[in-house]
Amino acid sequence: MRTPQGPQATVALDHVKIQGNRLTLGAEMTLELTLPDQDADLPKHLEAAIESGGQVLKRRLFQQAIEQADRQLVLARRQGKQRQGIVCRGTTPFTFKTLFGTVKVRRQRIEHKADGSTEVPSAHAWQTPSQVALTAGLCNAVCDGMLVHSARRTVARIQQFPD
Repeated sequence: MRTPQGPQATVALDHVKIQGNRLTLGAEMTLELTLPDQDADLPKHLEAAIESGGQVLKRRLFQQAIEQADRQLVLARRQGKQRQGIVCRGTTPFTFKTLFGTVKVRRQRIEHKADGSTEVPSAHAWQTPSQVALTAGLCNAVCDGMLVHSARRTVARIQQFPD
């Protein structure tokens, strides 16, 4: 039996719903870790493990929210060009770099029946680059870090973000 080295976070998605302009995300998370020694470092170790688990939860919720919003956009545009409809052509991978780590999502690709052209509707609507998007929160953190710390120290901090 393999013994986990660090904290192991498991996130089970319960539900993702959009009703009107409200998004509801539900999930259950389990965090398993080795109980630290009962010494002065115990609070520090527990804090680090729980923070790590929280980041896993944030990445999973972000992924599900983005993918649900993507599906809603395709549904809203299902009539396609010249109102002739669309055909779903699978998904395409996309990466977001966020404050809580790298989040890989699958975005819907569609083909317009009117002219056979294909597109990823969310790429146009959200104005994302072709492969990787840096979120506003991450950009703000980088800018704030540059004001307070050196560029080298800020880059080192960002490189610690989990993938």
